[in-house]
Amino acid sequence: MLKIYLTQLRGVLEKLIEKNEETFEDAARLLAQAVVSDGTVFIYGFEEMRAVAIEALESPNKIADAQPLNREPLTLSPMDRVILITRQDDDTSAAKLAKKISETGAMTIGMSTVTKGDLHPFSETVDVHINLNSHRALIPTESGDRVGVPSTLAALFSYHGLYFTLLEVLEDQ
Repeated sequence: MLKIYLTQLRGVLEKLIEKNEETFEDAARLLAQAVVSDGTVFIYGFEEMRAVAIEALESPNKIADAQPLNREPLTLSPMDRVILITRQDDDTSAAKLAKKISETGAMTIGMSTVTKGDLHPFSETVDVHINLNSHRALIPTESGDRVGVPSTLAALFSYHGLYFTLLEVLEDQ
């Protein structure tokens, strides 16, 4: 099963890079504005996406001086940047938070999986959106079900892509 998962996961991650290459650069530029000015980078992950927030705040790959986002009270400045991560784009709680952030003048980078359909409240509310492209489980089981939804892995991979691109942007400044 692991070999099947690895093969399928490789496809998800390659598609993620292919579809979001310019988006990583746009998002990194927004983050760089906060890093080099008086702004702060805030991070918030919904549910299992808290793993990405922990990576961004506590790992060797953390963004310097980044802070966890406190939802209440929401005190942000127009120089602040917020990274919000949620599993699915139809997450209305994430969309509401992104809207509240926008009302403060701060800019938001969102990560979620956009699925087919008309409702995309989260991606349409953030300033820059990274599509995780991880909407289905990857491994078929003998019972006909599928297991192994890679959304958290895709989000962690995307965070690393964003982090590495941010480092490149900061080096150029």
